[in-house]
Amino acid sequence: MNHCAACLRLFLYSIVLLAASPSKAGVRVLYLGDSLSFGAFGTTLDKQLRQSGNQVYTMVTGGATPYYWLSDFESVAGDAGHWVKQDGYERRLRKTRAVPKIEPLIRKFHPDAVVVQCGTNLYASLRDKRKTPVERVRNVEYLVDRMCRVLEAEHCRVYWITPPDSHEGKYPRELQEQMREIIKRMAGRHGRVFDSYAVTRYSDAYPKEDGIHYGPDQATDWARRVARDVITWAQQEHASAPPAEPSDPLPEETVRKALPVLNEANTVRVEAVLMEKTPFLHPENSTYRNALACYEYEVVKVLEGNYPEPKLRVAHLVMRNSQLRPEIDWMPGRREILTLVPLASYPDTEKLETLDELPEANLPILTPRQGS
Repeated sequence: MNHCAACLRLFLYSIVLLAASPSKAGVRVLYLGDSLSFGAFGTTLDKQLRQSGNQVYTMVTGGATPYYWLSDFESVAGDAGHWVKQDGYERRLRKTRAVPKIEPLIRKFHPDAVVVQCGTNLYASLRDKRKTPVERVRNVEYLVDRMCRVLEAEHCRVYWITPPDSHEGKYPRELQEQMREIIKRMAGRHGRVFDSYAVTRYSDAYPKEDGIHYGPDQATDWARRVARDVITWAQQEHASAPPAEPSDPLPEETVRKALPVLNEANTVRVEAVLMEKTPFLHPENSTYRNALACYEYEVVKVLEGNYPEPKLRVAHLVMRNSQLRPEIDWMPGRREILTLVPLASYPDTEKLETLDELPEANLPILTPRQGS
């Protein structure tokens, strides 16, 4: 009896000690990233988040932007790599049929905080010559703000990692500063922003390297800096915040959930001579598996439809699934008969890398009609 009583007292004492001990349990973190989160950066950040006691659910897709994650937009396939990791499960795929939307991910994993590594793929939006400079900025502002508001509405804290420094031959310094300012201002209204520009400097040779992705040593150093900050932030008490207000809708001409039905009024068929084209380096130096490049033509004759300008700009698909297309070899002086529609007719092209180094001109950007 004395032995049993002693065992009972020891058991009860152990329970008291456990109850009195401070909890070291971390928080539930959903980590979303683009191709910069593949390799050393993502694996280092993921590992350190887990080692600090957090439950981490990692979902990384090459080429990702808020377009991919927000339910406001149609689901898209991820064809530049997809990495999923959670407790007891990890898988890396070359492509995925549909990138998961943010709301189902949150309802599945119930994160307390969401870490978003995103922004490099939005440079294309800031260079989109289909829009005015004001429209470009407003578009990126909306996407960042909308992403944050959706996370807040799902009762998640927001931590946004800006892009790191890129080679200025790839993205001019003023463009990078513009992205830095937009993300710090818009995401900073809702949560914490890690300014990667301040702690990184791209040093690899360009264009031999792509000017964007970092080697293992630099990527690991960048990830460790982020990890120290995000771990401290993630384990803080949840700050009380007012309910998220709905963000202003994006103009109808910017947000399109589905491809429009084309009619003959959208189409023009011309005979034209290629005058100038944007150069394309090599698939190894491309951020994406698919890319458009803008070419300028002189109009010889309008065969169908109405096109009053003497010149036209055409965005050709020059790379598909990392394979170069015949248009890449077209040279100035080539004569073509082209059936064209406005590039804006295909909203999914906003997610592609679009190369446009032609001089500024007040011309619409057209593209070959699908199936022609």
